[in-house]
Amino acid sequence: CFLREIILGSMVSKPEKNSPKAVGGGEKSKKRKPPYSGSGGFKKPKQQRSGDSGGGGGGGGGPPPKPVGDLDSVLVDIKTLWNRLRQKQNTKAQTREIMDELMVAITGRVRQIALKHDAARVVQAAVQFGSVADRRAIVSELAAGGGDAKAIGKDRGKKSAGVGGSGGMAELCTVQYAHFVVLKILKYCCGPAPTGKDAGKDIPGRPCGDETVRRSIVRHCLRGNVLRLSTHANGSGVVELALETLPKADAEGLRRELFGREFTPLFSDGGAFGTADGAAAVVPASRNMLADILSGCADDPKKTEKLLSHVTALLNKFVDRGLLALHFVQRLLFEYFDGLEQAGADTTGKLRSEMASAIADRIPHAISSRAGAAAACAAFGFASAKDRKKMMKSLKGYVGSTLEHRDAYIVPARMATACDDTVSSSKYLLDELVKGPPPAQGAATPKDHPLLAVATHPTAHRMLLAIMSRPDTLGRLFGPYERTLLAPTFLPGADGADPIPTSKKDPEVRRAQLLKGMKTATIALCERHARRLMEDRAGAAVLREACGAFPEETAKDVAAATAVGDGDVFEHPTGHLLWKQVLSAEADAGGDKDGGDKDGGAPAAA
Repeated sequence: CFLREIILGSMVSKPEKNSPKAVGGGEKSKKRKPPYSGSGGFKKPKQQRSGDSGGGGGGGGGPPPKPVGDLDSVLVDIKTLWNRLRQKQNTKAQTREIMDELMVAITGRVRQIALKHDAARVVQAAVQFGSVADRRAIVSELAAGGGDAKAIGKDRGKKSAGVGGSGGMAELCTVQYAHFVVLKILKYCCGPAPTGKDAGKDIPGRPCGDETVRRSIVRHCLRGNVLRLSTHANGSGVVELALETLPKADAEGLRRELFGREFTPLFSDGGAFGTADGAAAVVPASRNMLADILSGCADDPKKTEKLLSHVTALLNKFVDRGLLALHFVQRLLFEYFDGLEQAGADTTGKLRSEMASAIADRIPHAISSRAGAAAACAAFGFASAKDRKKMMKSLKGYVGSTLEHRDAYIVPARMATACDDTVSSSKYLLDELVKGPPPAQGAATPKDHPLLAVATHPTAHRMLLAIMSRPDTLGRLFGPYERTLLAPTFLPGADGADPIPTSKKDPEVRRAQLLKGMKTATIALCERHARRLMEDRAGAAVLREACGAFPEETAKDVAAATAVGDGDVFEHPTGHLLWKQVLSAEADAGGDKDGGDKDGGAPAAA
């Protein structure tokens, strides 16, 4: 009963929500002056503005529900259309019907939709499955500007450096979800036009190579913005795809922007790039743009120093932001090392040594292209002993996959043949390959042991050749490009003295120390798989060099494999070449009465 009286008493004494006592605080409460609205009057209390004009209670209590915006309702509809559009079983007629509905819904709202995290995929699908006219309409609306400026920049209406305001198409490249729309446009609209039976046809879902869209992208999105976008987490991906997709003339012209507008006129052709409407200009493909600019400012030391400072700072920014995996960054890194060598602008090697130190622990990310692998080889030549150890350590655990890469295979070979610390090179590079003996001949496959896989791989076996071969046989085993990367690095001597190599150890001593660590595994490989190696093109080259490096231990294994009864090795398409090379080398050497030649071992086996 006591609790009941308390409850009933509180209910009776509690004022109603919309009563004058609740709103005004009662007779004893001090009345507050309503806030000034800033437009010549005072604001009404919230209850009067949202409900009835009077201050009394009742009558609906609370603000009415907020009306649903037009864009919100459109987003619901276009997501449904997108879910139907991406079905693989759709016919051409069904795809066209859905695209017609989708284009009606998104026209005039493309930019706003592209900025939505859950709706940008709808615009991507419209670009992918739309016709050429649909793609042109989307790109035209994106290039026109406007939209939600708050989402793409705070400086609405202002023109930043090289960007046509915050609503420009270049700003979409920096937005997390909107930049995927630009990537889709580059993929489906800016590549080469279809050829063959699809030439001139408008096929949904396939690239069209439209010239109108390409010019619009170059003019409104890329030109003048490459340098700024290249260092952005999202924009760098757009620049990467653009340089790979656009015609060579456009790509070369855009790459020049990485060096800054100040140095563009120093190119040998005066820095010409396209026309005002985005048409491609005839820009010669320069192998090394940095060397081209350095030759143009050779008579101005201050300008040369400013250029090198700009490029060095740009590369350091790429390294700090984790963008070394991009191919255009790797090409710029190669041009940095190669251009300084050609122009003679870094006689002491200080700049290249500092850059090698900056990328020392990021080598696996920087060698995914031909230019990146060449840059890593050059950097290793100028790196200090401490940085060389860092470079090799960064590859630990990835040596096998690196050797199987189309371009990166040369990097471990360069490290092994140029490092004076053979203990570290054996630990970080070779132990992964020779950590166990090869399996028996019976059921062996290249996957059973890393050394067998390396010896029979088209590119990986070249590391074994680089270690086992002598300097006088490199010309026979490697091409000009590979010999350039494997060549020792020299620095100019003081006062006209002889060049000084950056690797101090004698090459023969280094080779002997590396072979010592590989001897057991290599001999076991030749003993158990000589016939398999002999019948493989890559394996035959490894087998021959193994016979030259370990003649006494491998000659009998090669002879036994040749005499085995399962087929004549001299009639094998690949196996006979091994003995052809051996006998040719013996004939060139004038013949050795003892049965051996300068390569050692193999003729004795014959």
